[in-house]
Amino acid sequence: MLFQSIPNSKYYKKGGIVMNGNPPGIPLHPAYTSETHGFEKYLRHHGGGHNLLRTKRIAQPCTLQIGDILANGDRVLSLPREGGNGSVLIHLTGGLYGHWIGVPARIPIALLTKEDGAPKEIWDLEKE
Repeated sequence: MLFQSIPNSKYYKKGGIVMNGNPPGIPLHPAYTSETHGFEKYLRHHGGGHNLLRTKRIAQPCTLQIGDILANGDRVLSLPREGGNGSVLIHLTGGLYGHWIGVPARIPIALLTKEDGAPKEIWDLEKE
């Protein structure tokens, strides 16, 4: 599910995105943002709806933070939001104000790390 960019918003800045309108979806429930965990805790909670896996290289959508860089160079512009029906809305760079996309809460997303050996141009994509 793809959402259009939000007009009247400011582009990515140190403090995140500042919006003059209402972003899509609703804020994530605090229980979904309280504590991320690695593989050990993930295995204990697997299948229980605890979609809080985050490691150096992967993150489930609820655990994304402003400024995270995905493996393709896209940056996270705003904190994730609930999109309904088990989806999480992610605000990524692209276009004038970024784009909101809906992804399943369970899906792991690849993060860019220094160990990936990506060229400098990938790290600089979408920077102001």
